[in-house]
Amino acid sequence: MTKLGTLDSFTRFNEFMANPDATFHIVDQWYPPNFRFSLHNDRYSKISILLNGQVKEGYRKQEVYGQASSLVIKPQSAAHTNLFGPKGTRIVSILLQDRFWEQMNMQNQLSELRWFHNLQFTRASMKFIQEALSTKSLENLDEHFIELLAALQYTPPSTAIPPTWLQALHERLQDEWEAPPTVRALAEWVGVHPVYLARAFRKYYHCSIKEYVRQNRVKRVIAPLSSPTLSLAQIAFDAGYADQSHFTRQFKGEMGMSPGVFRRMLVG
Repeated sequence: MTKLGTLDSFTRFNEFMANPDATFHIVDQWYPPNFRFSLHNDRYSKISILLNGQVKEGYRKQEVYGQASSLVIKPQSAAHTNLFGPKGTRIVSILLQDRFWEQMNMQNQLSELRWFHNLQFTRASMKFIQEALSTKSLENLDEHFIELLAALQYTPPSTAIPPTWLQALHERLQDEWEAPPTVRALAEWVGVHPVYLARAFRKYYHCSIKEYVRQNRVKRVIAPLSSPTLSLAQIAFDAGYADQSHFTRQFKGEMGMSPGVFRRMLVG
């Protein structure tokens, strides 16, 4: 059975690391506004979920920007820098015993520092956080941890490059996410048959155009949800939803929880 740490402090951290039966420990950490770490290595490997605020992370001469619901796998060997956002940053980290990865034959999962921003990773990580905040059963928490790890299974990126016209269409959908054109309008814009467009989009982006539009819209409201000053009705309106109930239905369908529950986990 997994030995669970606390969500509020490092108080049991040393006890966890000294326990040969423990696999992970959960820590809820708040970083002050504009707090900075120079180049360093973490003492232990971890999976971190950014719940509120922003962070700029430097790794191997590259910079990655994380925001609410972004997730990062960070091996102990990864030297990196951090600059946290101007309003402070809340991060929940799952500290992992290195032998856990060996036992699960998942060493490749922790071979490189990698950030994840897509909804499938957000769903799995927030489900895990929700369970960690409320569970009285470590068995249930283990189930969600397994689902989280499964969602993070590394798949090498496809070498297939979408044709130029499809890349342009994809960019248009990203720009016009509040009021996206219909499939027929998009097909006419790029000069192909609607069915051919639908097949090509699914081939290269692994979902339908309608699914992509829905997922993109939900993804866009995650950052506003981390602000306690914006009402759900205002967020729904700004994102182009017909009304708050429409927003709630689509958000719950994608994320498995209502926007209100999701917000409470982000803002604490």
